Amino acid sequence: NLRNVVALDPQWLASALGRVIRDVKVHNVDEERLKESGLSEEYKALYTSGVATIDLLEYLWGGDLSDETDYLLDLMLTTLLASRWNFNGSSKILIPCLISSVRSRKSVKPRSKGAKSVFMFDFSDSFLPIGIFERLVCICVAYSSRQDGSREPELSKTESRIWFGSHMMFLEQQDNSIFVSIQPQECANLCLEILRSMMRKLKTDIMGENFKWREMLQIEGEFISYEEAKSRETWPWFTDSNLSDKLPSAINLENFLR
Repeated sequence: NLRNVVALDPQWLASALGRVIRDVKVHNVDEERLKESGLSEEYKALYTSGVATIDLLEYLWGGDLSDETDYLLDLMLTTLLASRWNFNGSSKILIPCLISSVRSRKSVKPRSKGAKSVFMFDFSDSFLPIGIFERLVCICVAYSSRQDGSREPELSKTESRIWFGSHMMFLEQQDNSIFVSIQPQECANLCLEILRSMMRKLKTDIMGENFKWREMLQIEGEFISYEEAKSRETWPWFTDSNLSDKLPSAINLENFLR
């Protein structure tokens, strides 16, 4: 994990990653050379949808970094700056922080009256660190790609619709909270516990012990704490009193993050 990585030359590492993770409005690219390589459309797609082909990454890390491409990609996957995008027979790389598109909302609004199976990771006691939403999306996409029947995720800068098989989750970053709406309701408990495990991985591997949040579940239009909802055994979050205790230890996140 990130705490096991020591950068002996931080400037080299920052410059190398900066060839991919950059503001294209500020840092120009040689458009003629890019056109000659046949990667112009893939380049535009990366800085809109956040999805890159391996060929494009090898191009951006070419020249003096050509021998380091595998290492740099592995580092980005390990630190959850990227995840594999294996949908519809493709084998690409998702880099969520490069998504620039803003999607008009067409699905259920997570906080709208009557919304079903909604919970949130609440950071209002401190703040939501930059990059947490994107890293959570990385883990969700990696998990989704391993589940039979998952549709290709629909992603924008602050909203994501991701399927775990037939289960759909709508994630939205809003101020100091991340809202999650789950459909159908019958899978709310399962999806809740999977996402709780993912957040604990972010804390253990990336952020450290000072990374804290509250888990709030929507019950009859109001948000109450995870602990209170569990004590009430409130449907649909706690349909089996033993399920929420068994799931976190059963979910091996390492199996699908690489």
